[in-house]
Amino acid sequence: MADFKWLHFSDLHFSSKDSYDTTNMRKALLTCLEEERFECDYVFITGDIANRNNYEDADKHMAAVLGKLNVDKKNVFWAVGNHDIKRGSKLREAVIDDIRTAPEPSKEYESAMLDDETRTLLTYSGMSDYIREYERLFDRSLDAGKISDAHIFHKREECNLVVLNTCLTSCDDSDEHKLMIAEPRLLRVFDGIDDKSKPLVVIGHHGKEFFEHGEQRKLAQLFEDAEVDFYLCGHAHELGYARFDDAGRDIPQFTCGGGVIDGYTAFSFMFGEYDSGRKALRITPYSYSDRGARRFKKDFTLHRRLTEANNEFPLSRLEQNKKKPAAHHEAAVSLEVGDLFNRSARYHDFLRSVDGRYSRLEVD
Repeated sequence: MADFKWLHFSDLHFSSKDSYDTTNMRKALLTCLEEERFECDYVFITGDIANRNNYEDADKHMAAVLGKLNVDKKNVFWAVGNHDIKRGSKLREAVIDDIRTAPEPSKEYESAMLDDETRTLLTYSGMSDYIREYERLFDRSLDAGKISDAHIFHKREECNLVVLNTCLTSCDDSDEHKLMIAEPRLLRVFDGIDDKSKPLVVIGHHGKEFFEHGEQRKLAQLFEDAEVDFYLCGHAHELGYARFDDAGRDIPQFTCGGGVIDGYTAFSFMFGEYDSGRKALRITPYSYSDRGARRFKKDFTLHRRLTEANNEFPLSRLEQNKKKPAAHHEAAVSLEVGDLFNRSARYHDFLRSVDGRYSRLEVD
């Protein structure tokens, strides 16, 4: 396995109508990227490149960001956000309202996703602008079959990556505890991952807290069973760290801050590093201060778990796998020693049977 590094952005909300302060912040971001000279293999964008489904100037802003980074567009991955999807579709909103208000929303969602017409409405129709802009921004199209699956697996050299669509039942800005995701084709996406020796990274727009309570448990258990190592998300417009409490092992969730100056957003981004020798992540947050110097800088004050002295996160699954070869080696050595002992004993038995003058050696 190899080391790899990434930048994590979210909720950039690119717009041609940015305020004076937001425009200054975007300039400061480009300056930071140029000065820091980040060496990264991937860029992960966890939703909301657009602002209220308006992609005007998104290509210009995205090109400016990527122009400061030595990352091939094929290694830039964007999970759809609630601002990236088409809004105002009465039929889609009616379907989502039926799901959300049903006595058992999870079952209603599963039933809807098993119906071809409804599935198309929630995937292709709802995501049409995102699908178009993905090709325009990153020079590659999304496979039609994968769009229908809703979630996409990418096999990379250093890691396995799953991009979740957490917006299938999102139609407004009031998503908390209302989102659904668990259905059979989600399982199929994870079942297609055969190499479990590499880190399994999952990215999506919404953090676990935005899903319906039963869905939160299902997602945690899926992540554990599918051997997910960490989850990157956004939407909350502030940097955060959490764990999937319903999982039987430690699976961290890292939430990236937002990208506009609006009075409540803490604009931040994260620089992540995976150390294959230590089987651990190191997360360095950067934030923008809209007072004083008005620059981006490393900021370990945004979350108590992300301090300069405590920003390493061991990946428990890979740590356990690291120990297994040693155990196998010890077992193999034990078998070899035992085999030698047995051969030695048989040899001396043979000699004694041939000549009684030979006595069997004692082996301590």
